[in-house]
Amino acid sequence: ADEGTLAWLNYATGQLAGSGLCILAAYRTQDRDILAGWQRALSRAACGSHLHLKTLDGQVVQTLMQFTGASRETTAELAPYLHEATGGNAYFLLETIRELLESGSLQEIPLPIPLPQTVREAVLRRADRLSPLTRQVLDMAAVLSPLLDIPLLAETSARSELEVAGALDDLVRRQLLVPDDPRFRFQHDLTREAIYREISDWRTRLLHRRAAQVLEQQPDRQTEYTAVIARHYEEAGDYDQAIAGYRQAAVEAQAINAFQIAAGNLRQALQLLPTGEESASLRSDLLERLGDCQRLGGQFDAALSGYQEALFFTEEENFLSRARILRKTAEALWPMDRPQEAIETLRQAAKLLKPLLEKNRSSAWPEWINIHLTMSWSYYWSLDLNGILTSLAEIKPLFDEVGFAEQKQRYVVYTTLAEFLRCRYRLDPQTVAITRQHFEMAKQTGNQYFTAETEFRLGFTLLWSGDPAAARKHLAHSL
Repeated sequence: ADEGTLAWLNYATGQLAGSGLCILAAYRTQDRDILAGWQRALSRAACGSHLHLKTLDGQVVQTLMQFTGASRETTAELAPYLHEATGGNAYFLLETIRELLESGSLQEIPLPIPLPQTVREAVLRRADRLSPLTRQVLDMAAVLSPLLDIPLLAETSARSELEVAGALDDLVRRQLLVPDDPRFRFQHDLTREAIYREISDWRTRLLHRRAAQVLEQQPDRQTEYTAVIARHYEEAGDYDQAIAGYRQAAVEAQAINAFQIAAGNLRQALQLLPTGEESASLRSDLLERLGDCQRLGGQFDAALSGYQEALFFTEEENFLSRARILRKTAEALWPMDRPQEAIETLRQAAKLLKPLLEKNRSSAWPEWINIHLTMSWSYYWSLDLNGILTSLAEIKPLFDEVGFAEQKQRYVVYTTLAEFLRCRYRLDPQTVAITRQHFEMAKQTGNQYFTAETEFRLGFTLLWSGDPAAARKHLAHSL
């Protein structure tokens, strides 16, 4: 409040008794010192009451939404987004709901949540009162969010940590940011959006580039930063770096079985990739990786489409890549109960490798092994014992020379499965002995997951063969 408003409030307070006039005023916590004189006047006149307002919780937001005419399903889905965007701020919330009502956007969830002009103006009025230093830090925070800590803000803003700490104190005091130990965050997402939109386009690109470069240099950089760095490069218009970043983020996500996240990063990279022959090889690589994520995530139809598109962008003379993509196509076919199609696809893949094998190209032999291992698995699903044994016999001589550890593990698994088929699942002592041998081989690989999986199979074999006491020991240990 300005001096004129404060003077009027002090005057009016003395005239309230018996006037029938009610003054309703709201203020922020950080402004209480400014209003201390008026509050003392209210106490002397014994005509004032004070109510501390908290932010609205998610349940209240959902209750408010019920009065908008939105469907119950939309209300249930939209309320959490509204609460997160507004932080439960009653004014921001009501203005956002008003914006949704006036634009007719309540029939489906509008993402991102629209920024009402009234909210934008309210945020910018507060930001305009900041010092140039504090405003600079606030702008950088809007770009860098949610990774807001003093060292990162100092480095990206080219300010000392002491200067940034002072600016953050001011921003917290004005309730634009809130502490979230050990970092800071915006009080509301709409606040960040209002500040971000006010930054000029050219300056936004520079700030995003600066953020990406600083994050890349962090010595203890977490893997989750990779996609964040890619996004900053994308916003900076540096698409080559962004594509490389999204691809690496997908690799890191896939390594921890986060297939949906990996697929999202790959789609983002594909959107940025320019059309034309010069990018065909990279497009094929990204599409193949997307197919991998979809296949491993159980989306087999989508994986087949991805592999087909990857083949389209792969050069006809690139026999090794085409064979690999065909083999992965087969790996998506057999879970769909299409083992014969998978086997035929694998035969096509093996045929593509023949010219390379005749020239003794060492790079082709590992893929040749993979093709026959996958063929063994497809034969298993067709209950074709001879097919499994023939495929395994084809590659056994190659293992010591060119086989990888993972391939040797798969060979052990498929040999066990062949034994199961041979004895028609009536497990005899020979099958148990072979499964024990495979368990000992697995322990030598040093792969804990594979060893546990193989021991579980041993326990299951012992249980099936009628030795529950021995089975219990191995099953419990493997779990």
